[in-house]
Amino acid sequence: MFRSKDLYMKNIYDSNGKKLGISKSIYIDFYRGQVIGIGFNNYKMNGKRNYVDVNDIILLEDNDILVKSVGKGSGLKFSDIKDLEVIDKLGNSKGIVEDILIDKENYKIKGLIVSPGIIDRILRGKEVILINNSVLGEDYILYLGEPNIVFKNIPHEINKNGYVKKA
Repeated sequence: MFRSKDLYMKNIYDSNGKKLGISKSIYIDFYRGQVIGIGFNNYKMNGKRNYVDVNDIILLEDNDILVKSVGKGSGLKFSDIKDLEVIDKLGNSKGIVEDILIDKENYKIKGLIVSPGIIDRILRGKEVILINNSVLGEDYILYLGEPNIVFKNIPHEINKNGYVKKA
């Protein structure tokens, strides 16, 4: 799995090796829980073709994305829901949307990373809520999941024997 920030600032190349631009936004379908495309800065002054559908991605590497074709895209950008407040069924604030977790195989959104605030982030850490338990509203995201089940996002570092808990 990777995060949305792993798709930003990547070089976009066509199948001939020509550099088309640099990725700048992610388009999502919230209700299907799917990343549908990537927007990029086009090097042409009036270039209208600045969108890559995820089905047209041939290769996704550390700094580069190789694509079959580009077009004109529309839809909900992740930046439109980033920083939206998440509220549970009882009206309690869980925090704000900070990032999303994406499956590398099929670009499905597995969860929303929610940050409760500076003090709570230090004490409790960030939470990961499942997108299929969430409803997108105009002013906030309603979380319908169980309040007793909490996934945590805890930083880890890798050593030669495996993962070591940092916090």
